[in-house]
Amino acid sequence: MFLLEKLESQIKQYPQSIIFTDGDDPRVMRAARRYLSAKFGEPILIGNAPKIKATASNLNIDIEPVTIIDPENAEETDDLVERMKNIPPYDGKTTDEIRSYLKDPRYFGTMLLESGQADTLLAGASIRARSAMLPLIELLPRNDF
Repeated sequence: MFLLEKLESQIKQYPQSIIFTDGDDPRVMRAARRYLSAKFGEPILIGNAPKIKATASNLNIDIEPVTIIDPENAEETDDLVERMKNIPPYDGKTTDEIRSYLKDPRYFGTMLLESGQADTLLAGASIRARSAMLPLIELLPRNDF
C-alpha cells in the first residue's frame, strides 16, 4: 500500500471535524467539499452564509451538505462569549467587546475549537500566517513542557 493510501485509510478510521475559517474562499470551499466526499470527517465553513452559498453556486461547488456557521448570527455565540470571558486577556472585556471579536471568523473558529465543538482548525488561506495564528495563541491553553 502506498503512503498516501495508507494515510487516507487511517484518516477514514478516525474521522475528524475541521473548521475552515476562510469559508468564503473558493479554494477552501473546494477543499471542504473534497474533505467531505473523501469521508475524512465533517468540514465546517465559517463566514457569511449567504455569500458562501452564492459563491459556491456561481462556481458550481456543491456545498449543500457542508456545515456553514455565520459568526454574525450563530446560536453558539452566547456560550462562546461566556467561555471567552474566562480567558486572559479577554477576562476584563465587556460582553459587547467579546461579541465584536467573535464576529471575526478566526476568533469564532478558535473558540469553537477551544470549546470542543471541532477537532481541528485550518486558517490563513487569504491572510498572513501571523494574523491566522494570533487567535490560536491568545485563546488556546498552552501546555508546559
